[in-house]
Amino acid sequence: MVICARARRWSAVLACVAASATMSAVPGPGGVHEVLEGVEMVWEAPTPTTHRRPRGLAVLLHRGGRSALSWSPRGPRCEKCTGMPEEIGLAAAARAAGYATVAVSCHDGAARRWEPEDGGYIIHGLVALASARNWQGLPLIAVGVGCGAGFVL
Repeated sequence: MVICARARRWSAVLACVAASATMSAVPGPGGVHEVLEGVEMVWEAPTPTTHRRPRGLAVLLHRGGRSALSWSPRGPRCEKCTGMPEEIGLAAAARAAGYATVAVSCHDGAARRWEPEDGGYIIHGLVALASARNWQGLPLIAVGVGCGAGFVL
């Protein structure tokens, strides 16, 4: 089950859901694996030829037992990525719609389950990424799969 939560405009969320349902978007070159402010993340910008500046930032939250590494295929910018097909397709669809994607891992690395206290932890990492990439002020969309969807709600 995939849920896109409201950030600023429901039209963007509906576009995200519609695009993810088709899973026809082509994956990009692969995400960049970083740890910022103690938050493990894998991010990727939309293709510069189609979108000079992202329309927004799609924050991707994994299901139980997985991590941010599930959202991108293994590649030179993320050698640890495990890339699950559904997650890769959803992230590619968001980028095709002009959104930068950032998958984040929950703080509890052992159980890999989202807890309420993960909210503040994620915010610190997102602020650091937005500052580093000059993405401050972009609209946010949160997308969760499994327990990640429950955390979004």
